Amino acid sequence: MLNEFYIPPADGYAHSIMISAFCHSELFEEARQLAKDFEAKFDKYDLVLLNTMLCAYCRAGEMESVIHVIKKMDELAISPDYNTCHILIKYFCKEKLYLLAYQTMVDMHSKGHQPEEELCSSFIFHLGKIRAHSEALFVYNMLRYSKRTMCKALHQKILYILTAGGLLKDAYVAVKDNSGSISRAAVKKIRICIYKVG
Repeated sequence: MLNEFYIPPADGYAHSIMISAFCHSELFEEARQLAKDFEAKFDKYDLVLLNTMLCAYCRAGEMESVIHVIKKMDELAISPDYNTCHILIKYFCKEKLYLLAYQTMVDMHSKGHQPEEELCSSFIFHLGKIRAHSEALFVYNMLRYSKRTMCKALHQKILYILTAGGLLKDAYVAVKDNSGSISRAAVKKIRICIYKVG
């Protein structure tokens, strides 16, 4: 199918635009093939192009190619940006590599990038499911202390995760700071847990 499309024989920008178009149209195999074609013909990279290739490989589920692009960024001393981290976090979550996604989010945060709430909320849920309670708390706090508004349900979600992980002091703080956003049943549950522990 790739042969049906005309690709101008210019630099990598035409490839970047076409790869993005394929990804947006959910033609992931075509995007992957075009990214491979670019790598074979050109040796000219920038952050935009590498992010576009990374997106194509992630959407096609090609772990080896994803690792190759990350290594290429390191070799060329190209620093990942918000988009790079966002692409990788979503991909690692899709592949159920939650701790790798967590490390990527920590790196993202250390560079001053703030992930979007929807991604964080979903990620907190997955971290809770794999019993990575402290990691879920970090992501929650990162979102809480950013200048973005948070969905009220997220406060209750983290409360259940913290209670399940035995992080009762943190659960108490979450209740105290967000009592208006947490149901009475959830508040009662945390009180019972704290009472039992002493």
